[in-house]
Amino acid sequence: MNIPLPTKIFILDHLRVMLRAGIPIGRALENLGADVAQPKLAAILRDLRATVERGVSLTDALAAHPELLPPVAVELIRSGEQSGTLEKTLAEVTMQLRKDHDLRSRVQGALLYPAIIIGAMSIIGTGVIGIILPRLALLFRDVTVMLPLPTRMLLAFSAFVGSYGLLVVVVLALACALLAAFSRSMRGRALGHRMLLAVPGRIGVLAKEVNLARTFRTLAGLLATDIPIVHALELTASTLSNTRYRSAVRAAATRVAHGEALGAVLREERALFPPTSVQVVTVGEETGTLAELFNELANFYEADVDRSLQNLTTIIEPILILIIGVGVAFLAVAVLQPMYTIAQAI
Repeated sequence: MNIPLPTKIFILDHLRVMLRAGIPIGRALENLGADVAQPKLAAILRDLRATVERGVSLTDALAAHPELLPPVAVELIRSGEQSGTLEKTLAEVTMQLRKDHDLRSRVQGALLYPAIIIGAMSIIGTGVIGIILPRLALLFRDVTVMLPLPTRMLLAFSAFVGSYGLLVVVVLALACALLAAFSRSMRGRALGHRMLLAVPGRIGVLAKEVNLARTFRTLAGLLATDIPIVHALELTASTLSNTRYRSAVRAAATRVAHGEALGAVLREERALFPPTSVQVVTVGEETGTLAELFNELANFYEADVDRSLQNLTTIIEPILILIIGVGVAFLAVAVLQPMYTIAQAI
């Protein structure tokens, strides 16, 4: 069952509020099960309630339903149960998930506008190729005067589509299917993530900033609940979708477990972790303030993500407008100029 992130935030936040009000955890889970609309989710909450009332800890009950919460959230709740600060821990988990959701929403929202424009351009282009170009070819088929270059280009393209259009569609569909299958494989994801980080300009920088913000935000939350640094790094690696960052953080956990300093390990990954962040991590290790400084780094990179998204939107908008303008102008010239040429020849 795929549970949306806002639903997970709703469950944790309402559970925290009911525990703060003094409602027993079994009854709180029962109330949550009555509040949710999805039958499968309600069944999971009822099972959690029954398990907890049998004397099993909330953490062990949650571990039996990995689709409900990510491992990081479960480990944070485990720490809260063991220290007797479950309510405070639920607030921390809710804040972590909400910030992660906000970060994803900002990135997706910034990419939504160009996606809509590109989709509309694709639909319009398909209409032009399928409807306008064949009629344009019929209109100018028997014309004896020399047609302008834009018109000849459109007619040649129309003839190509008429002759090989189906073949082109089949080849493109096959290529897209193969590309999609490769991108879902482990090797394909690794290559795609590596290429994304290597993209020059704001896109590559944005990809790094998003991963840095998620890495440091997760580490800050885990260390704040006294989870050991090695385990925190392993859990953080499991939350990262980018394979390069996941491998780097997982390798850092192994090396830190063998006694190496985290700052020294991250310094070797210059392509992933900027020198400023590495220096801050080193200072945090020396002063024993890693959790606070991880939180500061997360805030810093989240603010950078906002600025990068604003800059990216500012750059993309005029480029899309220019492309649309050039396309409209080309079609206008290709259709209207031959009319003028024919009228002069009469």
